[in-house]
Amino acid sequence: MAVSRCPSCGELYIAAVPVCADCGVVLEPVADADDDGGGGGGSAGGGAPSATAPRTGPDGTEIRDLHEWSGEDRRLLDGLLDRAGVARAWQGTSLVTAAAEGAEVDELVASVAAAGETVGYEVAEWPAAERERLVVALDAAGIGWWWDDDGDLAVGAADEARVDALFDELTGADGGPGGSGPDAPDDTGEEADGLAVQEVLSDLFVASDRLLHQPLDGPSVRLLREAAARATGLGLPYGFSAAVWRRIVELAADLSARFEPHEIDEDRIREEAAELRTLLRDVV
Repeated sequence: MAVSRCPSCGELYIAAVPVCADCGVVLEPVADADDDGGGGGGSAGGGAPSATAPRTGPDGTEIRDLHEWSGEDRRLLDGLLDRAGVARAWQGTSLVTAAAEGAEVDELVASVAAAGETVGYEVAEWPAAERERLVVALDAAGIGWWWDDDGDLAVGAADEARVDALFDELTGADGGPGGSGPDAPDDTGEEADGLAVQEVLSDLFVASDRLLHQPLDGPSVRLLREAAARATGLGLPYGFSAAVWRRIVELAADLSARFEPHEIDEDRIREEAAELRTLLRDVV
């Protein structure tokens, strides 16, 4: 039976279905040799993606075809490129980057290809300060990571043991990955949360202002995503109405999602960046 695959999440559909129900992305036909319906294969996403040599585009850019990668692997690569400040665009499942960035892109592609399966850690409910400590520790250890759609942490399976060790250091041996998380904040928690809110708002304002003028600026995208992820872990700040705070968090998340691996709409990015900047102007 002819099937199609979503280039974003990797879900399979019968060929008559034109668009992914979850991602809203146009489906791509799957060749018979690539059909997951055959016997003998492992579970979806079980194997490491293969690295692919780039081809040169008509404008001198480098194009890497990643249609055999799962959507999760492409999101991991996109997150690593984002945090490295590499400007890129996605044409379906193909990654487009400048030739000058080739060596760094090859290194990140190889790291994802070597990572194999991914592992998730439930940290979406952690306080912002604790999530920031975790991010700093991961970066210091040179571990690739990204936030999933629920605000939880995802890493390559090859780094699982190292991440487990970091969780033990941050949460104590009895509160490791998947456990109850860090201890409850002490008497200084309210003040720390207030500072965390101001930092998040400031980062969101700076990122939205830059993206309004440069929609594909890598460092600004990274700043936006990290601040949006931190915002999801914060409760309603003192002095904010629930409606205003909810709109800030939702708009930041929506704008962050505009940079997922699919065709990027620069005009839409500018519109949402302008709306977010206007919303934040009175509170920063």
